[in-house]
Amino acid sequence: MTDRNSDITAIYYTCNVEVPLFEQRIREALVEAAGDTPIISVSQKPISLGNNICVGDVGVSSQNGYMQLLIGLETATTKWVCTAVADSAYPPEYFQFLPPREDVFYFAKPLWVFFAQRNKAKAFVNKPMGSELAMVCSRHLLIERIRTILEPIGGSWGDHNSSDTSWPNLIDRSVVRRERFYLDSPCITVKSDNQMHRRTPCRMSSKTNEIPYWGTSEQFLGRFFQ
Repeated sequence: MTDRNSDITAIYYTCNVEVPLFEQRIREALVEAAGDTPIISVSQKPISLGNNICVGDVGVSSQNGYMQLLIGLETATTKWVCTAVADSAYPPEYFQFLPPREDVFYFAKPLWVFFAQRNKAKAFVNKPMGSELAMVCSRHLLIERIRTILEPIGGSWGDHNSSDTSWPNLIDRSVVRRERFYLDSPCITVKSDNQMHRRTPCRMSSKTNEIPYWGTSEQFLGRFFQ
């Protein structure tokens, strides 16, 4: 783990479809965990989080999510960036990692999924694959990759989703170099009733009701939903 410095920015992007209380608590946890790491937030409704850029009600899609992320990246000025989203929680050490290379996308591990449909605590389940929801990399590298994806459709707002077979995968391993970095405390991505994709690949055999740093599933639910 590299000592952190001021050369990294957290880019938070949201379509503002989550329950307002949940999203507000995610933002509060983000501010606490990020410490003095600057935050740029790109949202579809005005929010109070770092340097906020509101793009208006452009709609929910992977395409628009990438557009929002790109706006945040182009606004930042630091060499490195880390991603943060409205349905995920991050430990402080996530914001302390600085990549050793500029040509690699680094994914935080472990990454757990918390299923909270119908506002009920389900369990934590390990997500073995890396995710753009918890990623640290060179700002210029990510800008270049997103522009490449958006170029065929004119780099505009739209309704293309990552589930479309014709839609490029941001972190396609055949195109980009990917590596993992490991944290003592995991990142958590939450599956709620309001998301575009309510399923995600995960290792069901890892199901547990308690994980380090975050506590039990009931404690996590109480902290963010109740």
